[in-house]
Amino acid sequence: MKARRVVLIIVLIIVVIAAILLIKNRETISMLKYMKADQAEIQAKQEQLLEEDAQIKDSLGLSDMEISEEDIAAIESGEKTAEEVAQSIVANTSQQGTSQETSSGDGAASEGTQTSDGTQAQSGTDASSENGGTAQTGETSQSGDTSGDAQTSQHDESQARIQTLVAQAYVLQSSFTGRANGLIESMKHEFWSLPKDQQNTANKMKVVRSYMSQISVLENECDSEMASIISSVRELDPELASELEQHYEDVKANTKASLISQYS
Repeated sequence: MKARRVVLIIVLIIVVIAAILLIKNRETISMLKYMKADQAEIQAKQEQLLEEDAQIKDSLGLSDMEISEEDIAAIESGEKTAEEVAQSIVANTSQQGTSQETSSGDGAASEGTQTSDGTQAQSGTDASSENGGTAQTGETSQSGDTSGDAQTSQHDESQARIQTLVAQAYVLQSSFTGRANGLIESMKHEFWSLPKDQQNTANKMKVVRSYMSQISVLENECDSEMASIISSVRELDPELASELEQHYEDVKANTKASLISQYS
């Protein structure tokens, strides 16, 4: 019985070791896959993703949004959260759009103050009276306006929330990409700092594996925060949420390929 127990323990140890080796081997294969990615394919995918970015931002009135290095630094230092930065970006973008609309509207109003023969245009109230038209009662008009205003207000609030959430997703993406770049640069520096005779594939993969845990932690953190944002968007616009989710996965995969291939 004792001998059988010893055998079972030995078998269990072998299985555990095999599992560890299998996981390590998969990580190595995965990293090699990214390192051997075709540069032309990566670039073509990157251009496609940038077009998708532009379409998403344009559909939400965020085409002019800018994420500065100061914004990212504020997030990294803990001075601001990604949501706070996103709110500020949306506010600035909306303000710029309002200013442009106001300027355009003022020009149109100025041009429309006179009729084609140069005489001053009559107000809608005067024109209606002269044509024998009857005005609605104040109560009916006010009731319709109140209902319409409430719907408009609700829609505007939803759109503003979606804008902030999507902006937050892009802020998050910029922040984590910057941090991933930092890890990649450290990884490259560590490898190229080795003596020339040690700069081989075996040591390259050893360096890569030493950074895998940090990269995995970073990726999991980003996945978690992005999932929370997408979940909030899904409550307001399920179709957009699915689009953002797929776009995020594509960006993440292509970023990995691009960053790791630079190291190969």
